Amino acid sequence: MSDTSNIFHVFPKKTKKRSEEPDIETAVTQALSSTGALDASYVFVTADGAEVTLAGWVHTRREIATAIDIACSVSGVRTVRNELSLD
Repeated sequence: MSDTSNIFHVFPKKTKKRSEEPDIETAVTQALSSTGALDASYVFVTADGAEVTLAGWVHTRREIATAIDIACSVSGVRTVRNELSLD
């Protein structure tokens, strides 16, 4: 598998009104923390509008893919930028 850093994942715009959406950074952080599929202790989330950046370290490539999938599933997220590294 090739290196996955700096890959953008674009998804359709959510139809929820902005005022009804929770803070995207908080929502993604909570979603990552609540999963048992990865250790999110060193995953840092930032958001610029609907674009989310995941940075930090995880243990496996599978955890990178899982973190991206989880971030993509959060309401309001349109793009996920992956800057995760393997520790």
